[in-house]
Amino acid sequence: MAIAFAMSSLGNGCDVLRQRCLRYHRRESDPVATRYAPLLLTTPISYRMARRRFFAGDMSMALDLVDKSIAARPDFWESYQLRALIFQQYAV
Repeated sequence: MAIAFAMSSLGNGCDVLRQRCLRYHRRESDPVATRYAPLLLTTPISYRMARRRFFAGDMSMALDLVDKSIAARPDFWESYQLRALIFQQYAV
């Protein structure tokens, strides 16, 4: 239960951060936008889909998609974190 709560709060925090960064991105003079906006705009699509599948309860599809995300961007640490949660919570 604590893991599910942590994941839901992590998802909400990421959404809030994404909205703030995109708002800052519109103001080009802000150095925060130039630092964080490219990261948010280059999130692998397979990671986003894996996250949706994870919250929908489809662990096998989420695992396949997160593996694609890791293959596409090995330096994107969120993919490794999601894969660890899948293995820890559901032992696929």
